Amino acid sequence: MAVIETLGEAFDAKWGVRMRCGRSDERLSRSARCGYEGALDMATLVCTRGRRFPLARLASRLRCPNCGDLNVKILFDVPGQPIPVLVTQGQYRQRA
Repeated sequence: MAVIETLGEAFDAKWGVRMRCGRSDERLSRSARCGYEGALDMATLVCTRGRRFPLARLASRLRCPNCGDLNVKILFDVPGQPIPVLVTQGQYRQRA
């Protein structure tokens, strides 16, 4: 099994990446929640962050384009997996 930890490795493995706004404070009304979700371009991420940039740090470098909130979740679309993978520890073991 290969361990995917960096943007370069994810790019080589043909992963897709999406972000989802995490703005969901209980004090906010339902209408104040953002709910934005959008695809990110993996090639652009590799060009701007570098091939060795850790997947675990990606969310800390992003902001929701809709509401500006810093609390975003990153989802990776892994080939052969029916459900997007949320990488929180920076590792995902890809089946060989």
